[in-house]
Amino acid sequence: MIDLNKKFQQRIADSMEFVSRHSDVAGYSRVSDADLQTVEERGIQAGILTQFKKRVMDSEEGRAFITSNNYGPYLPELWPIITAWYPEFPLKELISVQDMEQDLAYIITSELLTATNKADTIKGEKVETPAGLRTIHGRYPTGEIFGEELVADDFSYTEESSVVVSSEAALAYYPILNDDEALLATKIVAITNDDTTVGDFEYVNTSDGKMNFASRATPAQTATIELATGIISIRGNFKAATVSYVWNIEYATDENIPSVVEDMKMVPLIAKPRVLAMKWTIFSEYVKKKQFGIDIRTQTTKRVLDLLYQYQVRYILDRMYNGAKGTQVTLTIPTTILDLNLKVQKVLEDLNVISQTIQTNTGRIEGNCLVIGNNLKAFFESLPDTYYKKWQSNSDYGFNGPRKIGTIGRYTVFYDDKLANDKAWMTYRGAQWYDAAFYLGMFMPVAPTDAINININVRQAFVEMCAYRYDKPMAVIPITVA
Repeated sequence: MIDLNKKFQQRIADSMEFVSRHSDVAGYSRVSDADLQTVEERGIQAGILTQFKKRVMDSEEGRAFITSNNYGPYLPELWPIITAWYPEFPLKELISVQDMEQDLAYIITSELLTATNKADTIKGEKVETPAGLRTIHGRYPTGEIFGEELVADDFSYTEESSVVVSSEAALAYYPILNDDEALLATKIVAITNDDTTVGDFEYVNTSDGKMNFASRATPAQTATIELATGIISIRGNFKAATVSYVWNIEYATDENIPSVVEDMKMVPLIAKPRVLAMKWTIFSEYVKKKQFGIDIRTQTTKRVLDLLYQYQVRYILDRMYNGAKGTQVTLTIPTTILDLNLKVQKVLEDLNVISQTIQTNTGRIEGNCLVIGNNLKAFFESLPDTYYKKWQSNSDYGFNGPRKIGTIGRYTVFYDDKLANDKAWMTYRGAQWYDAAFYLGMFMPVAPTDAINININVRQAFVEMCAYRYDKPMAVIPITVA
């Protein structure tokens, strides 16, 4: 079996080794030493730099750009921006960001499915999966059956003088065990035709190949389970029953033994080009150069790259929020509770309930990331540092875009300036690359095409290639803040 973690670590090591061997790349990599905290982060940045050097700088098109009069100093100017992209990318702790070696990659998922039709189990049902709710379908191979449900269609009835005197149904598994341990596990809860529940059946004895039960009520209700056939008979008119019992697996057949089958799926992750066009006049270019000593092409490159990165962040946040499949909830900030400790405790308690829902939805871990609008931001930032710790990017320096702004309890908090004031949402991000609701694969960071003069205008396009996948929309829960 392929060791995916070992392969992932090898790719990181190869990228870092490549960067260290090329002086024109290594210097830019060292610029971000203080921003990258882990080997994985350094490896991802190294992978992005490696692809840019191979695909752009060392390509024929790249060499042509370098020698082109129109291209000027674009590639040297791009290096610091590309180097800074990953360390400064505001969502790297919210989503999974990975470099791509090729423009086509695959995410391989494995699901366990039921492989037999038996009782309430249908072939092809999910048994468990890390991408969805963990459920157990089918019965236990040890023979214990907990809560087999019998409905009206399962019963046949015996009548005397047009009155139902007995209700019979067949249990899914047999023969039935009745040793001391099995007797402790055998229970019957039945519902009469007039919706009366009889749940106090007790074992009496075994005779003539049948287990005999009687309720404690007066007059007592009686029931039997035939050991050899699994036929249950309840005296009276019953329309439903739930039965727990133990069957003898020494007589198991292929039909009776629960079985599962692994279903492997390959989901393509395709890096697609995205383009933003830019144009300016030769007059503005001349004025900037003469009056301010600014190369408009270099300056424009930086500004447009920054704009494209903002579009990328905006696209991811909007897609995650608008495509969320978690059930929307309301988070109420208490106004009647005056004690601050109790107020914060109540908010965290409600957040923890939402967090647990994400674990239930995904089968992975609890929610630990919050993206918030102005109302929740105002509340968090009104709290003392003992409750809410501001992040350095939340200092006042004239930037109001999406970013990480702090932590509260177990939650990393991000601010989205375009989110409605009374809205927020929660998701999760784990230590493994696949433990995220959203994946971003970077094949080629933003690069400019050659500038073209048309009459008095200069036109240029900026291109990137990346792949997006919204993998677990159930792991995103919208929140209304009241």
